[in-house]
Amino acid sequence: LVRPDEQQQGSLLPDSEPSKPPAKAKKELTIMKILRWYGNSQLMSAISGGFACAPGIAASGTFFQLRADGVAPQYGSIVLLVMFFLTDFELVSYLPKPAFSCLLVLACLDMIVTWFFKAYLKTKEKGEWSVVPIIVAFTFVVGLLESVALGVAFSTFIFVAAFYRTGVVRFLANGLHLRSTIERSFGDNTWLNQNGDLIQLMVLQNYLFFGNASSCQSYITSMFEEPDDDEDGNVNTPLPPIPKCLILDLTIVTGMDTAAVDVFKEIITLCHSHKCKVYLAGLSRDLKTVLGLGGVKPSVSRNKVVRFFNDLETALGYAEDDLLTNVLNSLETHTRDAQKRRNERLNSSTDDGFHYALKQIDQQHGQIFSEDLAALGKYTTPVELRREEILFKPANEVGL
Repeated sequence: LVRPDEQQQGSLLPDSEPSKPPAKAKKELTIMKILRWYGNSQLMSAISGGFACAPGIAASGTFFQLRADGVAPQYGSIVLLVMFFLTDFELVSYLPKPAFSCLLVLACLDMIVTWFFKAYLKTKEKGEWSVVPIIVAFTFVVGLLESVALGVAFSTFIFVAAFYRTGVVRFLANGLHLRSTIERSFGDNTWLNQNGDLIQLMVLQNYLFFGNASSCQSYITSMFEEPDDDEDGNVNTPLPPIPKCLILDLTIVTGMDTAAVDVFKEIITLCHSHKCKVYLAGLSRDLKTVLGLGGVKPSVSRNKVVRFFNDLETALGYAEDDLLTNVLNSLETHTRDAQKRRNERLNSSTDDGFHYALKQIDQQHGQIFSEDLAALGKYTTPVELRREEILFKPANEVGL
């Protein structure tokens, strides 16, 4: 007996031919399957650090967000890569090729977003941002190496222009606004307060090359210009006096090239022609070497035009001493006054110099203690010191 449905199919009928198995229907390629393949490739790349599946795409922004740049994924990718090589990459053969294409597209999109759009919004000077599009454009026109060399050239010009705009002069001052910490007499301090502008100070910064060093030379040249007179012989614009000492502080200078050294030589020649000394302060060992190779060295003559100092404080102290010695002639004045006082003291039977010493203390410190301390004169003993003698000698030696 045959059931009606089986008879219709003819599965058990002896007269009918055996039926063929139904053909398998082709699976449709949907967007969800492609995204699932893409997700599997992302997961595999995150586990292996992106090294085994797509070594050239491992540095994309997405993998960095997945923490694939950590130490563990990097070492893990090496282990997985060895396994893949030993098994002839059978472990990843199930990944479809569209997944690798998606990785390339992802890397392209990440680079465009990071280096094109985000870089444009973050960059204030759009000229700096234009280097990357220029490199990409010239890569397709002239080649990769040529475009990279062109990008380096553009970056160099932008770097030099930015340094030139920043400026090399950090601070300008003179001896009226900046003084050393050396204690001086009341008369010397008063004179320096009135004539301190004979010392000019420039604090330089950044890297020195021909462009920005030339601007310093122009400013220094203006220091030695004479003021213009009108028809009546009056000065139109009063200028500060011609300096007797120029201090250049190079403490925060990072370096200089040979062209900047030549500019410094011209500055020294200009100052020497106007009887102005040049003090270079805060020089590092590298700067001393560069200046020495260029011919800028401390003067060895008695009248030292160029001198090197470790810091600005020392340079200021020597500049003030030079003004007091050569301009005010304070040393000669003090020597003459001391000899005069010595002769007066030797010829007097009452004046032993004690009252004069008290008055000098009041004058230097702005006090009026000499009248009150004058009564102590009878308890003092005058001591005559000759040249190069000291009042107290080192330990274990007898003094005066």
